Amino acid sequence: ETLGQFMAMTSLSEHVYPICFSWPCGQIFSYLQSADISDSDRNKEYFLELMRGLSSAGIRRVHFMSHSMGVQTLLSAFADNPNDGSRSDVSRCFRLDSSLGNGSGLVGEEEEEDLMICKSITMLNPDFPVESFVDHIFLSIRRVCNHITIVGDRNDQALFWSQLVTGGSRYMGKKQPKVFEKRREDTEKVGFQLQLRIGRSIDLLRVPGDGESVKTKNRYDKKFYFKADPEVLTSRDEMEYYNWLDVDVLDTTNLDTNIANLRHNAFPVNPILLKDIEELIVTGRRAVDRSTLLFREGNIFGYCHAPSH
Repeated sequence: ETLGQFMAMTSLSEHVYPICFSWPCGQIFSYLQSADISDSDRNKEYFLELMRGLSSAGIRRVHFMSHSMGVQTLLSAFADNPNDGSRSDVSRCFRLDSSLGNGSGLVGEEEEEDLMICKSITMLNPDFPVESFVDHIFLSIRRVCNHITIVGDRNDQALFWSQLVTGGSRYMGKKQPKVFEKRREDTEKVGFQLQLRIGRSIDLLRVPGDGESVKTKNRYDKKFYFKADPEVLTSRDEMEYYNWLDVDVLDTTNLDTNIANLRHNAFPVNPILLKDIEELIVTGRRAVDRSTLLFREGNIFGYCHAPSH
């Protein structure tokens, strides 16, 4: 229903074939169980079957768009093997990003001409931990896609409760989905900690600077940093201290939303956001080249319009 509404309010049906991957997600009281399902082997196998089916049908260019907990399923499918860092079976359905060269970290891996191309990955109000995303998941998806977008809201109430519930369950000793686990622990955190979400803590999508996680910082080649030109608008000291991930972060905090005070489901109804996502998919332009966006700082952009409040 939501996808149908999204397609009806744009002209994307003239350019793409919409295909929906439906997985057994849940509601409030089954939230933690749904998180486990998103990272389950069976769920990954079904997703892999879909990708192989698209490839065998002759599809070569794929755009991914996922919302909230659906992002957990998407990123779990692309996550590299935690033991040896090799690509997942889903990732191997796609070509490596040629612009990275040896910076992809997969030197010597042979590419096949008939592999699909991941044109873009757009995550809407993503319910995924910041620590895990910066630690290893970003690297997994950046290897195959050079156009990654995160649409977030600093006041997203659904994600606030998500980070509270997951932080509490971790504190109580509940086993986390494997994709949530950091692969390089620097210091042991003591006590209760909110498990911050990338769809809400949008200003933390960067490689840590001095005094923070040095091990994580050393994992990234400079090719994985944000390279857009508007760095002239940011102070030189800030640009040197932070290495922002090569992601377009769209701040929708000031946009109108369809559910009062929840701020988690604006994308199917807000015309400003709808038209921008349409332009993203149809033209392939990064945020810095789209006319409706205004550079804020680092890798964060906002929309050029009067605020809703």
